[in-house]
Amino acid sequence: MRIGIDARSQARRLAGIGYYLQEMLKRFLEAEDENEYYLYSNQDFELPFNTMGRVRKRIYEGKGIGKKVGNVYVRKVVPQLLAQDGINVFWGPEHCLPKPVSGVRYVVTIHDLAAILYPGTASFYNGMIQKWVCRTSCSYADKIIAISENTKKDILEVLSIGEDRIEVIYNGYSPYKRQDSRIEMRDGREIRSRFRIEDKFVLFMGTIEPRKNLVTLIEGFERWRLKEEGTCQLVLAGGLGWKYRKILKKIEGSPVREKIILAGYVSELEKEWLYRNADVLAFPSLYEGFGFPIVEAMSVGTPVITSAVSSMPEAGGGSGFLPSGSFRCGRDGRASGSGLRAGCLRKRGMHTEVLCAGSEILRKIMRSEDIGIVQNFGERVPGALGLSLTGRGNCA
Repeated sequence: MRIGIDARSQARRLAGIGYYLQEMLKRFLEAEDENEYYLYSNQDFELPFNTMGRVRKRIYEGKGIGKKVGNVYVRKVVPQLLAQDGINVFWGPEHCLPKPVSGVRYVVTIHDLAAILYPGTASFYNGMIQKWVCRTSCSYADKIIAISENTKKDILEVLSIGEDRIEVIYNGYSPYKRQDSRIEMRDGREIRSRFRIEDKFVLFMGTIEPRKNLVTLIEGFERWRLKEEGTCQLVLAGGLGWKYRKILKKIEGSPVREKIILAGYVSELEKEWLYRNADVLAFPSLYEGFGFPIVEAMSVGTPVITSAVSSMPEAGGGSGFLPSGSFRCGRDGRASGSGLRAGCLRKRGMHTEVLCAGSEILRKIMRSEDIGIVQNFGERVPGALGLSLTGRGNCA
């Protein structure tokens, strides 16, 4: 069987969807089948692992708007290529599908509906494009993958899609799920020196943008640090997103500016070290499709302070998603400040408890009866998603 995939995320600096696709491809290739995978992109890229001769890149060599605008490329150019390549199933991992092609079954992943539910979290142009692309793609997809139960609920409520076409497949697993670390002591010292981390630190991991509620986090950190002496720092790790200037201005004008570190985009090695050495992960986002930093932090025993909204409780394992002594942060800095203080003070005693909780969450994400990443998409793409190669389903 030939499976086509929208691989544009691999031509950009890797972020959530890019890592998600790489992990899925690895699982596809581990499966003992004869499937061939065709990766479509309007920009060239290289994969950092052996594809065993089963992956073919289809890079657009043309010019014009299709070369510059990814969604236009997928919608207008890819349909012709699917017919030429004899593709049986096409998977869109970032909300976008090509126009329907006879004989091709379509699967789309919806990570979140932030652009629709929270229009202020994206530029007007990107928000309008995402709304149109998401609604259109879901309208004729044979199957829709929601990365959490909360995202599924949003799809049902906002897009009015039939529940029978939606499957919840959690989007991956933590590469730090083992207690052992691949980080050498020398590398750790270099990372600590590079980011000027002195001792204890609170970590935020994610894109620097308004939806992450970072102004509230900074205000909470300020309340704590101005009230008590100490060396604890706040490390904000992640690339700059949309409307980040207000956040940078907040940092520059902070009375504890010298204790706030803007680490920028970090490598995988740096990310792992930060997760393992942070005293607490602060993830006060206003809305997430899943909130994977919660799982990554807990998988190595690092306590988490997070918002009790959208999918964050689900990412942490349910209503009791963190062990006793866990903390929430809200929109006012007062609540997050007290939580940060308590998290840093209690990390050592909480490590084993949090690690066990994190391991349980990972088992839930991976289990086959939940249509896990390996069993149900990587090994049996059409069967597991209910896609028979005979008939056209919802595509016309």
